[in-house]
Amino acid sequence: MLKSTKQSLLLTHKFDCNDPIFPPLSREEFTQVFIDGFSKYPLISCSLVNHSYWISKISFPFPKFSAEDIAKISAQALAQKRLAESPIGHIIPDIIILGEKSNQVGLHHDDFTQKNSHWTLTIIETKSGKTLLKNLYTKSLGYSSSKDNLFTVALIHN
Repeated sequence: MLKSTKQSLLLTHKFDCNDPIFPPLSREEFTQVFIDGFSKYPLISCSLVNHSYWISKISFPFPKFSAEDIAKISAQALAQKRLAESPIGHIIPDIIILGEKSNQVGLHHDDFTQKNSHWTLTIIETKSGKTLLKNLYTKSLGYSSSKDNLFTVALIHN
């Protein structure tokens, strides 16, 4: 049996919607989405981080959960938040999550990352998810990184 180890990933948020029904989330609101979304998973924790770029940290047991599992649950949590704000019949923003395993020393901070490699998630809310995914796919054709170091989770709503 594989021994479970605690892993962490960092989240940031890119908001590309011009819709008064869905305002941008503050750092605290963004983190609360995931605190609430992971509340039924007692082995997973989420917290706000003190960093200029990274907003939240999610810690989880690996291999019970993978970074991609965490991204899928995160996408669902954000979609639920936006659905709760949405009037009936209004389409919520598309949610695209870009996951990347990073070894960059500049991203490390003793308070919230592992000393070795760690995962990062860029969570994007946009009204043009299909276009963004097409552009990402086109750019990735020349990208030399291993597929084991990158993934995309997308919830397209229109």
